[in-house]
Amino acid sequence: MKQQISRLLSAALIANLTAISAEAGNYNQLVDDEATGETRILYTNLKNLSTSHAQLGKNKRTLFGHHNTTLEGDNVNLTNGTGSDVKDVTGYFPAVYGFDFNRIDATNPSLDDLKIHIANAKQRNGIITFSWHAKNPATGGTYGDETGDPVTKILLKSGNAYNQYISRLDRIAEFAKDVGTPIIFRPLHEGNGKWFWWGTDVSSSAQYISLWKLTVEYLRDAKGVRNFLYAYSPSLNNNDTRYPGDDYVDIIGGDMYNTGNFSAELKSAVKGIVSQAHSKHKVAALTEVGPRGGLSNSGALQTFYKDVLLNLKNDSTARRLAYVMTWRNGSPNHYWVPTIPKGSTTAAKNDFQAYFNDASTVFENQLFDLYQSNSTAISGFPYCVDSATVDPDGDGWGWESRSCVMVGGQADPSTGIARASYYYCNATKSIGDPDGDGWGYQNSKSCVVPGSPADLSANW
Repeated sequence: MKQQISRLLSAALIANLTAISAEAGNYNQLVDDEATGETRILYTNLKNLSTSHAQLGKNKRTLFGHHNTTLEGDNVNLTNGTGSDVKDVTGYFPAVYGFDFNRIDATNPSLDDLKIHIANAKQRNGIITFSWHAKNPATGGTYGDETGDPVTKILLKSGNAYNQYISRLDRIAEFAKDVGTPIIFRPLHEGNGKWFWWGTDVSSSAQYISLWKLTVEYLRDAKGVRNFLYAYSPSLNNNDTRYPGDDYVDIIGGDMYNTGNFSAELKSAVKGIVSQAHSKHKVAALTEVGPRGGLSNSGALQTFYKDVLLNLKNDSTARRLAYVMTWRNGSPNHYWVPTIPKGSTTAAKNDFQAYFNDASTVFENQLFDLYQSNSTAISGFPYCVDSATVDPDGDGWGWESRSCVMVGGQADPSTGIARASYYYCNATKSIGDPDGDGWGYQNSKSCVVPGSPADLSANW
């Protein structure tokens, strides 16, 4: 009888571990299975920022980004990207740098001019993201030109509109390969709105999804672009039925603009983003946000950063974002980061400085190298460098037979999945779990992300 029970328990355990292993495979699955090592590491680090540190509560940290931060503003340097309005106010660059592929249709400045900006941003450990305000390929008009039925014509995969669209993707692919740096690509953004040629006035949800898949498949499969993470970012002011599917999205984001204090509205929308992203094992981000029309708008809240953005940290779900990004400083009448020389109000400048100083935000001065996972290991937790045997998902977290896990089974903080070779140290809490929080360790064979906290609730 004992042997029968033992066999039944063993069978149940094997079945459970098999299911766990299968589920674990989804946690760090990228749109591109052949993505570069740096791209994979960046994705894992971004995921850790948005998922694994939820237990840190209000100490959860979010990267701050600014679109065109080295290209537009009072004191930018177009030659080498060494100026930024963010830096003017805070003394440091943002953590995330936004750019746009609309330059593929321009002769000056061209995409080539951006290479030094990207190189310098990456040298500061900055994250690079590109949107694409693409011209209408059917008419040659702007991104706001909704005439010519462009989506239908592109999906025919022949004719002028298709050829124009593909030729632009060719230029994007050439640029991406030449740069090599991991890029968060955010195509066809706000597709659930009515203001772009890929929006709801021009295409059905099914057509939009087909266009998204065509775009990703062409860049990934036909052109072999291996350094893109794909971000989906609908307008949070509108209902959305256009999600392209888990196999085509790495980052789930959203864009929101409004007037006055829209803190409650934003928090509700961000909670939706985070819940969707985490249920699908994706990174969550607020890909554009700010007062509608910018801080110069008469209805803009001059304490937007403190009263709207910082308020997200007070919600256990909404604060679990990897990054937030505000829009560009295009002119004295069109800016989202208050500047020193421009006519920004003192209240707006003080507000942004307070946002920078808050413990929950990350700018250049507090960035670690998000492109590396082989820095110095913490004492007592040597890194398991043999990724073929001890790091099955290649994310930088190693494991061995004596490693321990959090109560409830979180073995790998980047996946949230317990593996067969993790055991919780519940018998020796005084030794294996010094602060009694449920994160245990036993001996020098336990592994951690190099350069990261061994115990995510403590700064070791």
